[in-house]
Amino acid sequence: MSKENSPKAMTAPVSEFWRAKRDLASVSRQLSEAIVTSNATVEELDQATGNIGTCLSELRRLKHLYGQQQFEAHAEDGERPDLTVELNALGGWCNPVAPGIDIWLEDDRAYGTVNCSWTYEGPPGSVHGGIIAAIFDHFLGKAQFVTGAFGVTAGLNVRYRKLVPLNVELHLEAWCEKQEGRKTFMKGVIKNDGQVLAEAEGIFIWPRGGIGLDSMDRFGQAVEG
Repeated sequence: MSKENSPKAMTAPVSEFWRAKRDLASVSRQLSEAIVTSNATVEELDQATGNIGTCLSELRRLKHLYGQQQFEAHAEDGERPDLTVELNALGGWCNPVAPGIDIWLEDDRAYGTVNCSWTYEGPPGSVHGGIIAAIFDHFLGKAQFVTGAFGVTAGLNVRYRKLVPLNVELHLEAWCEKQEGRKTFMKGVIKNDGQVLAEAEGIFIWPRGGIGLDSMDRFGQAVEG
């Protein structure tokens, strides 16, 4: 299954603003990996710190919004993205700490890919177990959309079968096991070359009254209704 074959991809930017913001985050991710892997001299590292500090000072002088609610309030009509896709700490394309999880839906399944760089190393050459759990948390949460509902994480159980390698395209797949009122039970796997490396089960609950984002709360109305 490929994203190109799905009409329900979640990851296309809705405007040039969000495209530019994603590009900035992408450069920042590359910067993080360059810092982690750098074996430069002390002088070279100090010079790089100064250069980066100059760029940071310039960026801080620009306008800022804080949190998903502020971005939603300032978004223009037709340019309101799914902010959990753009700004989320794990899956946000505009968040430089996120590894960048590509997600799309097809029928009753969700699919995804992610490539974790040296920034996310735990065991030598492998993805940190906490990062794997976090990827599952975000991916299973977004995969709920195949049910037409949405909820926040109430529980997550991860089983690590094998070490998950860095710097390769990992394949994700998730599906809904069952729904009980406001609860959605999801399962998913992470694969490489067709082999399951980790699997997870998650329970998600729609909080009464919503979560405070219009773009997400519309999914909960059907559950509460």
